[in-house]
Amino acid sequence: MTLVLALAGCVGEAAIIYTVIILARLSQKLGAVTKMPPYYRGFYLSVALLCVSLASRLVHLSAVLTEAGQTVPLLAQDGFSLATHHLPMALGMLISVLVAGRYWGWLLKE
Repeated sequence: MTLVLALAGCVGEAAIIYTVIILARLSQKLGAVTKMPPYYRGFYLSVALLCVSLASRLVHLSAVLTEAGQTVPLLAQDGFSLATHHLPMALGMLISVLVAGRYWGWLLKE
């Protein structure tokens, strides 16, 4: 069951990346029409951070599946997971929310 949940987590992160890419494209088109500065580039920075997070999760998952997680002390440390998975995920999502609020905040005012 743990394997299924771990794979579902990876698929979920990939879905988040895909959603942010769609938001970037839509925001780029909206910005071109409304003559806004190119804030949509923040979405691409967010995608890069989310890809780092997904890659870290896949490395950790493969190490757990091959039981190399116990033999590689770097992967067993909490700091490694924090620096390569949790922080890039949090920063990527924060950037996405801020940029989306900048482009799409007018919808909340309507």
